[in-house]
Amino acid sequence: MDSAQKLPKCPDSIPKMAALFRQLGEFWAQCSERPRIRDEVVRHWDGIVREWADNPSMVLAVRKSTSVRGLAVEHKQSRGQLVVADNSPAQWVFSQAYMNRTPKLDEIKRMLRDDCIPFTYATKSIEKPQMTYKRTLAICDNVNKSEWKLCHMSPVGLSTRIHLTDIPIERLKEHFISLMSPSNLFLVPKRWAGLGEIPEFIQEINQPFREEFDTNETSNRPTV
Repeated sequence: MDSAQKLPKCPDSIPKMAALFRQLGEFWAQCSERPRIRDEVVRHWDGIVREWADNPSMVLAVRKSTSVRGLAVEHKQSRGQLVVADNSPAQWVFSQAYMNRTPKLDEIKRMLRDDCIPFTYATKSIEKPQMTYKRTLAICDNVNKSEWKLCHMSPVGLSTRIHLTDIPIERLKEHFISLMSPSNLFLVPKRWAGLGEIPEFIQEINQPFREEFDTNETSNRPTV
């Protein structure tokens, strides 16, 4: 008889651990040391990101790890160009918004034209000839340099084997909006970066922000 101890299957739920993560998330949501973007700036950038997504003349960033970042490709539908990216454009948006910068859509177009928006942290010399956009993330816009980790409240991964140019454009637009909208971004200390992947923690970060943001949105709507 085999007396070797077998590894048990991990439980689907460990309630006490989940409760601790929720408690930690609630603490971080309210913590004064968590960098926050002003509500009116969040609303501005969320609007700009949606306008950007709807404008076929503007390149649409898609976070993908298996292609050359900064490479622009034509989508097979009529949307126009896509550009392969990492988390750099999201970090750039967070940094710009945190500094209370509120550009108009025409300014974003000019920055794209002048290659002023980063789509990658770094470049490899062998990849540079393939890159349409060569700007890398500046130190001043890199939250990692200040020991933070940028996280998303709602997942942004595409999780598909479909070629980038064959993915339905509406799905890519939703991906872009989730990737870039400040209302979907938050920071955690880099040394505890894994917290940004824990659903129970994220839920507590998301809830008070959504309640506050939705309340402000309602109060700013005209009465009829």
